[in-house]
Amino acid sequence: MSSENRKPTLRDIARKSGVSEATVSKALRGETDINSRTASLIRKTAGEMGYDGSRLNTRVTQSKTVGAVVTELNSEYYHGIFDAFRKRFEADGYQVAAMVNDFDDAGSRIRSVEYLARQNVAGMMIITDVELDMTRISRIISKRNVPAVLIADTVNVGFCDVITVNHALGVELALSRLFSLGHVKIAFIGDKFTTAREKVFRKIISRRFGSLDDRLIRVSGTRSCPAGYAAADALFALPAGERPTAVLAAYDNIAYGLLRAAADRGVRVPEDLSVISIDDNPVSSYVSPSLTSVRIPVRDIGCRAADLLSARIGGSTDPFQTVLLTPELIWRESAATANPKTNGAKDNE
Repeated sequence: MSSENRKPTLRDIARKSGVSEATVSKALRGETDINSRTASLIRKTAGEMGYDGSRLNTRVTQSKTVGAVVTELNSEYYHGIFDAFRKRFEADGYQVAAMVNDFDDAGSRIRSVEYLARQNVAGMMIITDVELDMTRISRIISKRNVPAVLIADTVNVGFCDVITVNHALGVELALSRLFSLGHVKIAFIGDKFTTAREKVFRKIISRRFGSLDDRLIRVSGTRSCPAGYAAADALFALPAGERPTAVLAAYDNIAYGLLRAAADRGVRVPEDLSVISIDDNPVSSYVSPSLTSVRIPVRDIGCRAADLLSARIGGSTDPFQTVLLTPELIWRESAATANPKTNGAKDNE
């Protein structure tokens, strides 16, 4: 048999890949004790050399399930990301298995990553709002040879692709509009998981006005609408003349609670109090008044995550990348020019 027609051997693949025959054997059998990028490169080289693909015993070619580690699925933000991700993979014949964790339970997220990796999923998406042990996640993914994509407020983790949003720009867009409308007393309401947006708010306000009134920053231990209602009540209880004329809510559900509290206290939005939020849930255009909000491209996040992960499952060895998506301000009824005759709430009788 001529050398041109000879089938490639493990030794041939090893020489071309610059690794040992043992490493090639492990990669083609799908063993997990070698680096995932090395394994992907070996499989790609084997395919290019004409190695019989039916002999490749890898979890990537066998599994038709991908995993998703998510914080919750009841909010529009997380559901939107997951739904777009799920639909992309289901269209390609995959099943998507979701592991849902509590917001402040980073350990549970790690355990979910470990569990999905043990199930031999083809790949996984990890969404987190809290700091995780990236070294541990990297070790799990490398050991199990599972491609992953991370959605978080971080960049360049070194072991997978990352998708993040320019949240700082989102806060800046909202505050710039309020500044242009003449607002000076601007409050921030959030919860313990919105510290990134709160930090940007503090920085921008301090830079513009030279000082910061901490009474106008309300961070709740609860989440969603109850957090917004409680924060609004505290702001409305400030002495007349010291109340905000505008509020930036960390996300839309908090703003809904604020709008309810304003209605209960007889505070007119936007005549007495302008409100801008972040996320732009679909329902925000239907509340009264309709909510001005910074739109976070949640569907784009899910689609880009699916595209990146699909490429890795397909054997891509391109350098890992961080994708930074851009928010935009959606103008509606809840914000207006500052009214110098009001202070954000009526005096208590």
